[in-house]
Amino acid sequence: MNRDTLEKKLEREKQKNEILENMIEGKTRNIYFEKEKFREQSEFLKKVIDSVPHPFFVVNADDYSIIMANSSTHAGTSSKKIHCYEVMHHKTAPCINEGYLCPLAEVKRTKKPVTVEHVHSDIPNNTRLIQVFGYPILDNNGDVAQMIEYTMDITEQKESLDRFKAMTENTSDWIWEVDENAAYTYASPRVKDLLGYEPEELIGRTLFDLMPPEEAERVAKEFGRIAKDGMPFSRLENTNLHKDGHHVVLETSGVPILDANKHLRGYRGIDRDITVRKEIEERNRCQLQRLTALRKIDMTITASLDQHVTLNVIINEVIGQLKVDAADILLYKPVLQTLEYAAGSGFRTQALQYSRLKVGESYAGQAASERCVVHIPDLHKADGFRRSVYMTEENFISYYGVPLIAKGNVTGVLEVFHRSALEPDDEWLGFLESLAGQAAIAIDSAALFEGMQRSNLALITAYDATIEGWSRALDLRDKETEGHSHRVTELTVRIAHAMGIRGAEQVHIRRGALLHDIGKMGIPDRILLKPGPLNEEEWEIMRKHPVFAYEMLSPIDYLRPALDIPYCHHEKMDGTGYPRGLKGEQIPLSARIFAVVDILDALSSDRPYRPAWPNEKVLEHIRSLTGGHLDPNVVETFLENEKDLLSLPVLCYSKA
Repeated sequence: MNRDTLEKKLEREKQKNEILENMIEGKTRNIYFEKEKFREQSEFLKKVIDSVPHPFFVVNADDYSIIMANSSTHAGTSSKKIHCYEVMHHKTAPCINEGYLCPLAEVKRTKKPVTVEHVHSDIPNNTRLIQVFGYPILDNNGDVAQMIEYTMDITEQKESLDRFKAMTENTSDWIWEVDENAAYTYASPRVKDLLGYEPEELIGRTLFDLMPPEEAERVAKEFGRIAKDGMPFSRLENTNLHKDGHHVVLETSGVPILDANKHLRGYRGIDRDITVRKEIEERNRCQLQRLTALRKIDMTITASLDQHVTLNVIINEVIGQLKVDAADILLYKPVLQTLEYAAGSGFRTQALQYSRLKVGESYAGQAASERCVVHIPDLHKADGFRRSVYMTEENFISYYGVPLIAKGNVTGVLEVFHRSALEPDDEWLGFLESLAGQAAIAIDSAALFEGMQRSNLALITAYDATIEGWSRALDLRDKETEGHSHRVTELTVRIAHAMGIRGAEQVHIRRGALLHDIGKMGIPDRILLKPGPLNEEEWEIMRKHPVFAYEMLSPIDYLRPALDIPYCHHEKMDGTGYPRGLKGEQIPLSARIFAVVDILDALSSDRPYRPAWPNEKVLEHIRSLTGGHLDPNVVETFLENEKDLLSLPVLCYSKA
């Protein structure tokens, strides 16, 4: 081998050695870097594990020795091999610890994560509930090489959970949770007592599935508004259906369940059974309405003199308060011994309006004759209800007939009809009888008032006849004025009517006009019937007749409102009249009206000492007295209506 060849060979070997050295050096560096990286990762993992507040360690699957542990395990940093059961909850090897399910042994057997709970007592009287989690670490062959064990003391959480569970299961309220579609995801056991369902029966069903259709629609709208607002709600009343079908009223309060983005995910709520409370409220409301109805009827009886109005008010309250379809009142006619229709409402036909029943016949007649309530649950199965062939069109089922009794006497019968079966309680029946009592009082009051009206009418007729008798007596005493009282009375009333006076005031004017000269009964005949002129002394006596009228009539209450004309018809607008010298509107209007009529009649009538004046002359004279003697307004009214007022046949004036 020559020198060049050898040198080349040595150079190649040197290059190979350099390459090999570089490879070894690089591999060494990689190993170093890998070790550094592993060390850094291990230190980071150690820090993470040490930050866990509960015992956490990695165990060799072969002998259960601890490979890595955090400070909470109290394993320390000893290099001595320590087994997990020496520092943890199981004090003997898992394979021989009978009666205890070791999570690591179970992980090793199943190769799956395992969670167990057990009671641990490290010192006397200090029992704790421990929750242990075991996780497998598999090698490339799928065998368990290592295992992780993590333990937590859940004593407080368990106690809180138990307290919450006891509260939810023993509270009288029902606690629930629904998702965003209002479907139940949780229901406490109390739902069994409230609605008859087991909690698991509600899971997946919605709030609205447990409600009547109309209520479900209403509550769905309410929940739509609640979902839009995303706010808690309280005391939302809703009617639910019990499993057996009856209604249960619940009062619901709830809060929204929101996710991290504040999106609604459902609601948690609590329901309270308020059925009894609502029933009490409804009874109280019903009682108040019924008391109000009785008060309304009582006020109507007091205020109205029309029996028909009062009975219709009673009928309306019967139908409205008792929730029945129809009702009527039949009045008892003692002379004919019959019951006749007086008022009713709710009927489809007019058949009952022509009812005339004999007492003792039919159900109404039975109620009247026996003085007891007659109840027929189903008219279709009874024979006694035969009013009219048209009654079949009414389709009534239930019937009540209640006698109306006032002061021991039957005044009629209240009948109640319903087109379905009635199941009334004692309060309903009691109120029916109360309404019947009010109806009896109304009928009796109307009859009493009618009787009083008849008596008053007879008395008034007698009074007026007496007054007219006095008036005729005065006319007979003074032959010159015969018929005068009747004429002036008629015309005075007509002018008063033309001036807008109506009613009782007009009646008092009529009586006052008839008695305008009643005071002349106190004037001696020598003065009253003197054929010639009166002297001053005689005139002084004559001018006292208004005072005599006042003294005669004022003690009579019935005639006191009629005193204005007898006492004031000689007063004048300018104050020169007698007996008191009243002026202007101090003189009662009725007396001012009569003053015009009195002059008109005196001048229009024949007298022994002069004939009647012509009509135009009379009217001209009356115009001349306007403002001084007579009221201008009265004169104007008379003159505007003179032809109509004087054309009536009662007035007989000379028209010469």
